[in-house]
Amino acid sequence: MTVARLLICVLTMAAVHASGQSLQTTAAVRGLSRDEAMRGLPVRVQGVVTYAVRNSINGFILESNGVGIWVGGFEHVPNGGLRSWSQHRAEADGKDPWEFTQGLMEAFRTVAVGQRLEIEGITVPGGYAPCIAAMKIHILGKETPPDAPPFDLGKWLTNTLDCQRVQLDGVIHGIKRNAETPVTSVTLAVPGAQIRWEVQEAGSVLDEKLIGALVRVNAMGFTFFNERSESLGPYLQSPDASGLTVLTPAPDDPFDVPELRIAQLLPFSIHGPVLSRQMLSGTVTLFRPYEYVMLENSGRTVRVNTTSSGPFSPGDVVQASGFVEIRQQFAELSGAELRRIGSSPEPVPVQLTVNDVLKRVDTGHSQSRLLDFQGRLVQISGNLQLNEVQIDRSRHLICASGEQSFTALIDAENDSALFANLQVGSALRLKGICEISYRLPMPAQQSGQPVALALRLRGVDDLEVIRSAPWWTPHRLLILLFATCLAFLAVFLWATQMRRVVGQRSKALAEEISTRKQAEIVFEATLLERKRMAADLHDGMEQTLNGLALQFQAAIRFLVSDPQRSKHHLELSLNFLDSSREELRRSVWNLRAEGMNGQTLPEALEDAVLGWLDGHQAELQMADDGVPLVLPDWITGNLLLLAGEAVTNALKHGRASHITISTASHDGGVSLAIMDNGIGFDPHKAPGSLQGHFGLQGMRERMNRLGGSFLLESKPGRGTRIEISLSADACCPHQS
Repeated sequence: MTVARLLICVLTMAAVHASGQSLQTTAAVRGLSRDEAMRGLPVRVQGVVTYAVRNSINGFILESNGVGIWVGGFEHVPNGGLRSWSQHRAEADGKDPWEFTQGLMEAFRTVAVGQRLEIEGITVPGGYAPCIAAMKIHILGKETPPDAPPFDLGKWLTNTLDCQRVQLDGVIHGIKRNAETPVTSVTLAVPGAQIRWEVQEAGSVLDEKLIGALVRVNAMGFTFFNERSESLGPYLQSPDASGLTVLTPAPDDPFDVPELRIAQLLPFSIHGPVLSRQMLSGTVTLFRPYEYVMLENSGRTVRVNTTSSGPFSPGDVVQASGFVEIRQQFAELSGAELRRIGSSPEPVPVQLTVNDVLKRVDTGHSQSRLLDFQGRLVQISGNLQLNEVQIDRSRHLICASGEQSFTALIDAENDSALFANLQVGSALRLKGICEISYRLPMPAQQSGQPVALALRLRGVDDLEVIRSAPWWTPHRLLILLFATCLAFLAVFLWATQMRRVVGQRSKALAEEISTRKQAEIVFEATLLERKRMAADLHDGMEQTLNGLALQFQAAIRFLVSDPQRSKHHLELSLNFLDSSREELRRSVWNLRAEGMNGQTLPEALEDAVLGWLDGHQAELQMADDGVPLVLPDWITGNLLLLAGEAVTNALKHGRASHITISTASHDGGVSLAIMDNGIGFDPHKAPGSLQGHFGLQGMRERMNRLGGSFLLESKPGRGTRIEISLSADACCPHQS
């Protein structure tokens, strides 16, 4: 914007704000900044419609004094409906939003090109440039728009022709129809630019026969923009093809055009480049159907872009008719028609190195200023560094040539086992089309400097293995290292497993030794019990039986002479029998060695309670700490014998009416306590083995054999308490 236009815009805004009047020209609205347009300033302008699609509510362009501006009305809302841009202003004026929007839509549908309108509305920022949001549309009549101004390339490239009519002369280089919409896209070539022209409803006017024709187009300028309202590039648009005029028809025969030399497609000319169709010929070095063909002639190669399916093979001589364009630093032929005119030997590939391409020597301003390898059929040798398939389904071979590296490319359809099985380190001789990449984009600010070289192979025949890779490749070395690691891991796992097996065998052996030791202890205990029983039978039972015999003899002797005395001897005999029976019962109990079947000590004691209380009225109370300690059977059996002996003594000698048996575990060991409320006794004066009583002495000896402790507490009249305790080593010696 010039200083004068900026001053006019500022003065206009000041006048509007000072007077409260509406903006009355499209130029005044178009000159607003984005922030100013967002304020919804009032607008009342008159002008002629220069762009509109009949029966559409999308909007139109109104032009006054040669300046066009977009007039819109509606936007989509999240619920899928439409809302007027100026709806909030209408609501402020007391209008019904729905009725206002419907009426405005009907007005938009009646707008057509050539109508003179008066628009009342407000300013909005628009997607790219300031726009008018219409509130009222008044049709004033019809008016023929003035001729569009000639095309200005400078304004076009600076995106200032948005919503402005232009008239340009150009050559049609391409016509593409959209399969999903009626829009047709036309490529127009003008000196210095390629213009995109979109026709909403072209019908049958735009035909491919127009490709190559010089035409005059009257169209409207528009702009592609992003979410930040920044320009991405201009384009032309028309509602139909009525603005098209053919100035020079395209030739009926596309090959009936001047022929070029491949050596120089875009020579200097004071008249500028030739935009019409041109022709060249050359020998095919590479052909990719529907994409391009590489033609070589007189030591130069050109890429010809075409949609032809061919087929063409290397060595075919082909004529190509198309349009010259600069792409990737070099001129190419685009939109080309191809025809075969003969055949010749395939060009001999140029022998070179990567340095020859990337470190070129500038030979000065001579006719052959720089060595030109772009697109040439060349041959390069190198060592393979990487072999992989890329996302584009082409195989990439990265090779080293001296201090430089290059990439060899081959299409997936030409790939074979030879390429897939190439080993890193192999020495290769490669032949293909030279593709050079340059650092500078177009348009360049200085001469381009090549930075990378790619060689496009055409098939298996373009690769030769000079020397196979050494056996010790990095891949094989990695495999060896991996196998070695696996071997070490296997040895480690085997050693760990052997250690576990040895541990299990050692544990099993220790358990076996412990079991045998327990069996030996049980055997010794049983043997001692048998000896004790023999002594009991000899010392106790034999004496009891002898006494019983004497009492029977005395009873018989006094049976007649003194019946009362005979009765007394019989009663003594019964007492001897009761005593013998009790002694025999105790001996048999002590010899019991039943299995506990995995029961805990409290469970085994509870099962034995009924047998101990048989024939007695005493109460027996069981108590434990709730820890389910499972002991070996021989330990549990001996503790049951001890507890049974203690309970029997409490019932028989202590005449107890209440007995408490409690168990507790501690650090893997166990303790057992038997308490009664009997008459008690003095442990120091209690009869022992010398008096024929072996109970207490047997209990102490049994605990000594088990490796435990035995504690006896009793006083006359205060009951008796017996506590026995076994450590963890005594309970489970194989675990120590």
